[in-house]
Amino acid sequence: MSNNFPYSQSALTLAACLAASVHSVSFADVVSVNFRENNGNPNQLIAPTTVAGGGPGVGVSNWNDGLGATGAITDAVDDTGGATTLDLTWTCGGTWGDGSANTDADTGVGNAQLQRGYLDDNQGSPLLPIDITVSEIPYSSYDLVVYFSTDTTGDNYGPFTVTDANGTVTAATTGIKELWGTNPNLDETNSVLVSNLSGDLVLNFPVRSAGIRHSVSGLQIIESGGPLLPLDLKIDPSSGGSGLYSFAWNSKAGLLYDLVSSTDLSTSPSTWAVWAGQTNISGTGEEITVSDLSVDGPKRFFAIIEKKPDN
Repeated sequence: MSNNFPYSQSALTLAACLAASVHSVSFADVVSVNFRENNGNPNQLIAPTTVAGGGPGVGVSNWNDGLGATGAITDAVDDTGGATTLDLTWTCGGTWGDGSANTDADTGVGNAQLQRGYLDDNQGSPLLPIDITVSEIPYSSYDLVVYFSTDTTGDNYGPFTVTDANGTVTAATTGIKELWGTNPNLDETNSVLVSNLSGDLVLNFPVRSAGIRHSVSGLQIIESGGPLLPLDLKIDPSSGGSGLYSFAWNSKAGLLYDLVSSTDLSTSPSTWAVWAGQTNISGTGEEITVSDLSVDGPKRFFAIIEKKPDN
């Protein structure tokens, strides 16, 4: 199991020190793939330490690079950077991108880089659909998240099929397609979750029909069984004096916790430094509170890392 975990940002201003919390998420292994154009622009390539993902998915680092309209990835890495057995192949008619994401992608914003390029469902003649096959998935049960992108606002992303060991289901996003420059978020309009899958996986996205399209920017395979439960880190002023704060989070018995911190969100919390010596705190199955920790200086972010004792 991994001991660096996906998270979502939640800003919380605390007096003059402007501290903020980052809600960590309990462990599950994640394999993430970013599809991008073969156009020579490096801003579509997500660096290993950059965090991307969201909506029904999870924000993690160590994304695998899916370059071009046809390709393969062998032994894809998971969110820790370790190789897995997972293999992936894809074919489509071409690649394209959302130019409105360029500015944010140029500055290394992970989700903008994810949305900047995509597999296209309407290139060449005859038109070709997007087909993706995932095999040797190292999880007995897993969830799938598919991310979409567009170069045109309006209409929607149409339904597609997901086939696993249990059969075939149809899935689709909800809402209207929007450019990154209009909606710089991953949400129900451009991402979709399919749960409780097992075995090999085949995804089929038909070619576009009028404004309905299937331009796939990325996907995540998320191990299920150790569910992604929010740790809900809370930060409040301590009674011990000015500039002191208490940190509280729900815990699980048998697991350990580190309180970590950084002055920016450009790297994964797994790389952040332990704050004030708060490491290897034993879980109790109840809420843990650490009080009277000093927080001063510039705006600072905090996260809880949950891990197994042998990590």
